[in-house]
Amino acid sequence: MNDYVLADDLSGALEAGAAFGATDRRVILPLHGGAPDAPGALTVISTETRNAVPADAAAEVRRVLAEQRRRGACLRLKKIDSTLRGPVAAELEAMMAELGPPLVVFCPANPLTGRTMVGGRLLVHGVSLEETDFRHDPHWPARTGDIGKLLSQQGRVQSASVDLAALRANAAGVLNAARRDRGGPGVLVPDVETMDDLRLLVAAGGRMGSDVAWVGAGALANVLAGQSAARCETRVSPPVLVINGSRNPAAWRQVEAFKAEKNAEVLELVMGRPIAPQAERVAQACARRRIIALNFLIPEGTPDAAVRLQAWIADLVTHVMASTALGLFYLTGGETARRVCQSLGGECLEILGEIEPGVVLGQLEFSRRAPLHIVTKPGGYGEDQAMVRQLGKLMK
Repeated sequence: MNDYVLADDLSGALEAGAAFGATDRRVILPLHGGAPDAPGALTVISTETRNAVPADAAAEVRRVLAEQRRRGACLRLKKIDSTLRGPVAAELEAMMAELGPPLVVFCPANPLTGRTMVGGRLLVHGVSLEETDFRHDPHWPARTGDIGKLLSQQGRVQSASVDLAALRANAAGVLNAARRDRGGPGVLVPDVETMDDLRLLVAAGGRMGSDVAWVGAGALANVLAGQSAARCETRVSPPVLVINGSRNPAAWRQVEAFKAEKNAEVLELVMGRPIAPQAERVAQACARRRIIALNFLIPEGTPDAAVRLQAWIADLVTHVMASTALGLFYLTGGETARRVCQSLGGECLEILGEIEPGVVLGQLEFSRRAPLHIVTKPGGYGEDQAMVRQLGKLMK
C-alpha cells in the first residue's frame, strides 16, 4: 500500500509511525526529503512546521500533500500535537484546501497520556489545557482548551463539537451530519474520554472510506492502525546520552530525577560558551557513568534563544560523537531530535517500537557507518520518574 502519515515535528511523526509499525510493516522517516527506497513501507513525513509562522506552515503542508498526491499516495493521518502546539488551524485549512475531504475528524485526545476531550475542551489529566504547564510554552503558550474557539481564533475553521452521549448513541449519524457536502461545517470535534471512544469513532468513520480525513494525536494513530503500537524488545548498551532540548517544566523535572540514580550524572551546560570544553565534560562523564543527562541554561536576554539552543546542541553532539561511542541518544523535544539526527548525518529513521506511549525507539541509518539507536519523547509527556523508568526498561 502506498500510504503515509504527515506530522509537524519529528517526535510526533515517530509516535504516530510506531502505531503502524505494530502491523509488521516497516515504517521509515526520511530526513532529507523524498521517499525512501523501501517497497511496502509506510512513509512518515515531518514538515518541521511546529514553530513556523502560519502562512509558511500552510504552504509547506500544501506542498507535501500535493507531492504525495502526484505519487498516488494516500494520507492515513495528519498528526497534531496532543496539546495543540503549532499553527494547527493554518495546517488544517491547508489540508482541507488541498485534499477537499467532505469531513475532517479533528481529535487531539490521547487517553493513554491523560489527554481527553470533554465538552469540546481539551483536558490534561482532568485540567483544562490553559491551566497546565503548557501555558508556559515559549512558542505556543496554551490560551484556551476550547477547540472550536482555538480553531476559529487561529484561522477561519468552523467546527462542530459533539458530546459523548451523542457519539456513543449514533456515531455514524453524527459523522454524516457534519459532512461539508451535506450542509455541515466539514470539521467534527468529538468528545473522547477512553480508547473505546476512539475505536467507536474510527469504526463509524471507516464506513465512509476516503470521504473522511483524520487529524489527531498518537492514540488516534493506534486505532487507525488497528492495534496499539509495538512494544520495544530491543536492549541497548551504555553509555546513554539524554539531551533535554525542551523548555517544558516536566522535562526538566525528569532530567533532575537522574540525580538520585547512582549510575547516572546530570550536567547543566550554559548555551553560548565554547563548545569544545563543554563537549569534553560530556565525554568524560560518559566514560564514568552509564547515563549522562543534560539540561541547558540560556543566558538572560539571549535573542532567538530557542533557535540558537537547537543549533548549539547540534554542534555539541557533533563534537561529543567525534570522541565517544554511545549506545543510545535519548532526545526530548521534536526539534532537538531533528537537529541531532541531521547533525550526525543520518539519512532516515526506521521506527522499531514504543517504550511507553509516545516514547519511541528508532534506528538512525547512515550510508557509511553502523546504525545508531535514538529514543524520542515529546517534552511534556510523563511524570517526574518517566525517563528513569523508560531507560530502566531499555538498557542491558
